[in-house]
Amino acid sequence: MIFRRIVVFLALVCGLVLSQIPEFAQQYRQRLGGALDELHTILNQFDSEALQEGLSRHQGIQKLENSSDRLVQGRGQSLETIQTREAKLSRQLEDLSNGKSVSRLLALGSAIDSDVAARALRSYEPAVPVTSEGFVIGFGGFVVGWLLIHAIAWPLRRRGKFRRPAPAATSRDATSV
Repeated sequence: MIFRRIVVFLALVCGLVLSQIPEFAQQYRQRLGGALDELHTILNQFDSEALQEGLSRHQGIQKLENSSDRLVQGRGQSLETIQTREAKLSRQLEDLSNGKSVSRLLALGSAIDSDVAARALRSYEPAVPVTSEGFVIGFGGFVVGWLLIHAIAWPLRRRGKFRRPAPAATSRDATSV
């Protein structure tokens, strides 16, 4: 009887923990959007500076990288890195925003940005999932927890059955023989 209560409790904890995945994904998307906004600001500012010189973004970056000044070269390389990161994060935000529930979670796991994820995790606040996605994952976590606890406890329960002494014969058993 106590084993069943422990299993139910641990399965509920597992379901609760896994139900937080959609909430983390939502907070990650918000952080991702903020990072993209900042990258867009930097690139738009550079675009306007390059346009004033009659250059495209690509031409402006090339001009910086071909400079003899190492500081200017570094700025060009930095802008190229920012441009690449902006493209990568834009694709990921699109995947996270446009997909179905399950595909959004798969997109989160497949191409997560470690910097954005670390910041999202540092400021993460658990929430009660009220979306169908949260309920499904929470229920799945409950089932996984239930099965995992039973799988871990199975050898212990099986071993316990072999060690139990056989019940003593009663007088009624003796008369029926």
